[in-house]
Amino acid sequence: MPVIFRNKPPLELVEQILETFGLKTTCDKAWFTKPQIHLDKLEILLVELEPYYMPCMAVLTPLTQSRALTILRQILREYGISIKSVEKSTGGKKQIWYSIHSTQTNANIFTVDLGSS
Repeated sequence: MPVIFRNKPPLELVEQILETFGLKTTCDKAWFTKPQIHLDKLEILLVELEPYYMPCMAVLTPLTQSRALTILRQILREYGISIKSVEKSTGGKKQIWYSIHSTQTNANIFTVDLGSS
């Protein structure tokens, strides 16, 4: 897998980017579709994101909904989060719905010291 970022984008910037997809935090399990992505707001945030990319990977325009999903996948991968997709039919029209999920196991995140006192 190629190195995409010079430095990991800060969590605050990642959460601002998630808001353009209709999500609140990296733990938000809500589903979203491509038409729900606010490309105009995301385009503004990409100016802040660009310095974190490796120079050869920083081609972020033209911004489309598919490109926005790719950028989100790249950012979330740095935090051990992936995007899952599922095709659903609503009103006779097929759409792809997306949701974010942690790829890390919770068992390794917390440790409890049960030593005697």
